[in-house]
Amino acid sequence: MIKPALTITTVLLLTALSALGHENDPKAQGSDPPYEGPGWREGDGALAGDFTSEGIQLRSWLTLGELGGNSSAGNDCWGYVSPSGSEYALMCTNRGTAFVDVTDPGDPDILVFHDGPSSTWRDIKVYGEYAYAVSEGGNGIQCFDLRNIDSGSVPPPNEVTTGGTSSTHNVAINTESGYLYRCGGGSNIGLRIYDLKTDPMNPTFVGEWLDRYVHDVQVVTYTEGPYAGMEVAFCCAGFNNGSTETALDIVDVTDKSNPSLIRRLQYPNGAYSHQGWLTPDRKYFLLGDELDEGGDTPTSIIVIKVENIYSPTFIESWTNDNTAITHNIYTLGDFAYMANYTSGLRVFDIRDPENMEEVGFFDTRVSDDSVSFDGLWSCYPYLPSGTILGSDIQRGLFVWTPDLARLSFDLVDDLPRTISSVDQTIDFLIDSLVVPVDSQQVFASVDDGTGWKQVTAVPLGGDLYRAVLPRVNCPANAQLRFSAVNQAGTLFESDVYDTIVADDFPSVFSDDAETDQGWVVSGSAQTVPAGRWQRGTPFGTGIWGDPTSDFDGSGRCYLTGNGEGVLEVDGEAILTSPPFNAIGNETYISYASWFANDFGPWPKQDSMYIEISSDDGSNWTLIEQVGPDDDRSSGGWFLSTVRVADFVTPTEQVRIRFRVLDTLADSVLEAAVDRVAVETVLCDDVVVVGDLNGDLLVDGADLAALLSAWGEVDSPLDLDGDGTITGGDLSILLGNWSL
Repeated sequence: MIKPALTITTVLLLTALSALGHENDPKAQGSDPPYEGPGWREGDGALAGDFTSEGIQLRSWLTLGELGGNSSAGNDCWGYVSPSGSEYALMCTNRGTAFVDVTDPGDPDILVFHDGPSSTWRDIKVYGEYAYAVSEGGNGIQCFDLRNIDSGSVPPPNEVTTGGTSSTHNVAINTESGYLYRCGGGSNIGLRIYDLKTDPMNPTFVGEWLDRYVHDVQVVTYTEGPYAGMEVAFCCAGFNNGSTETALDIVDVTDKSNPSLIRRLQYPNGAYSHQGWLTPDRKYFLLGDELDEGGDTPTSIIVIKVENIYSPTFIESWTNDNTAITHNIYTLGDFAYMANYTSGLRVFDIRDPENMEEVGFFDTRVSDDSVSFDGLWSCYPYLPSGTILGSDIQRGLFVWTPDLARLSFDLVDDLPRTISSVDQTIDFLIDSLVVPVDSQQVFASVDDGTGWKQVTAVPLGGDLYRAVLPRVNCPANAQLRFSAVNQAGTLFESDVYDTIVADDFPSVFSDDAETDQGWVVSGSAQTVPAGRWQRGTPFGTGIWGDPTSDFDGSGRCYLTGNGEGVLEVDGEAILTSPPFNAIGNETYISYASWFANDFGPWPKQDSMYIEISSDDGSNWTLIEQVGPDDDRSSGGWFLSTVRVADFVTPTEQVRIRFRVLDTLADSVLEAAVDRVAVETVLCDDVVVVGDLNGDLLVDGADLAALLSAWGEVDSPLDLDGDGTITGGDLSILLGNWSL
């Protein structure tokens, strides 16, 4: 949804840019100056720059100064592969185009820089052994001959200016049909179409579609199915140079002399339809709206189903919850690669376009992910080697290698708070990215404090696996981990999960806040408007971080300042439990907590403290501090379980309290507590046949004990009950040998 503040900002941007060649594209408002330091190549050693990444490896980085032309801003990029297999980056700047050999991605070679008209906007595409650059600055189409690029030669371009105004905002090429499409370049100019097949250095103007302004387009030829033989343009378009009635226009361009609109889809809350790309199966179009971010609207990709081009359907506005502005997105195989301005390159798993997931990134501007037109402009993922190119406005050309061939693990159900000491079953999923898992090398491991024990998991079909955990000691604090080898032979491991070994885990005290069980409210926040703790049904709106429901579904919980309006904590609000008996080292307290402090003029400043006392409240020990700035300080319920003996000596007078402290007058704090329980671990008496020394294992120590008693009559080590230690006892012991 576009907030009023964003709408006002957009109007101001458009007004300020009214004198520019492309008045509705606000990139000229980028505030960062060009980077003037050194770039980086792999041979330089330690990784360059202050970059963050996941799944994307930097191979080299060429600054604007290195690329030449006295450029002060980068813009678009594309790639080219010569007949020899050598790979090249075509990097556009505000001064022209650089041609770079990236066959060795770690040591690129800058071949030549060709000047072009000065402009913020320059775009380039490739057809055969030729490249075509356009610009808002004019000069029509610059046609580059790449036939001798392997020898380092790219002659100056030939310029073609037929087809109306010489300025162009963007260019697209349908390599299947051999036609070039100029986009924009003047008031409400749509598509201008050129034939590249006859004379690639002198394209022939053959037609146009001027119903609406087209900012960018992807054009494809259908070779099978109901649209076989049709050439179709997917246009990011609108009136008023794209900003009015912004939409996806699907245009039939089969007849170049008479293109016709097939269907127009205006998606919800559209601000500026910028660019998009079809999924490889051509069932979905992923569109980036360049002006819909800001305020409460995060980075978004408009997912449109276009399997039926006569009836496109808006599916969703998908987000990765980043704040930066979307820009150029391209799809390849199972992935979409998006240049996302201040958050850099983002990679998404699009195997299910209606349920995408971010799987990798490389942030070229780590200072922030602000809503500004700085950072990464575009990307190119189509080089056969897998090398990815990226063009950054301030920092120049980035050359990357993806590292997405990894495995990820996920539990089918929530992690159990306890596991049994014997025969505990765990089901989990493995998701393969690029390289499939070797289903025979999937493992689960558990550590009860005596070291990791590993078992092989059984495939259940698809991505599902089941593991029966090995026997572990009870009671114990345990850790779980999953691992697997992919078919390339690389081992991957999951995060480590913490749990408790307990054959039974009964509650000795439980409070779901449905009745008053003797909690004490104190602190300087003595009124409900000041955030006083109270027991009740949440009826907040969530606007200020207050919970809209309780944790366990019973209806009530304890919360601060429950009521209409902003009834957040001012001062100190303390909620103290009644005393309970925690005698025994294996007594645990669990509680669900909610804390939000990211609202108002002083966000992320204050905390909630969870504390425990073993002397009826005379002295307190900190269990944990939530906030001021962590993944639990922006609202949401979190269930925690702690062992009493890890913090205090268990007694019959143990209390727990939740203390919220507002240190700044204008901070906005909200907190809640639910489902408080005191539970104790019970363990079954485990009998392991063949375990003669009581360590729950049958191993060499037990064998030695049996052999030392060989032949004894009425021995306590007699396993088969015949009264004598003989071969029958040995067979039983060996049959239960611990693996």
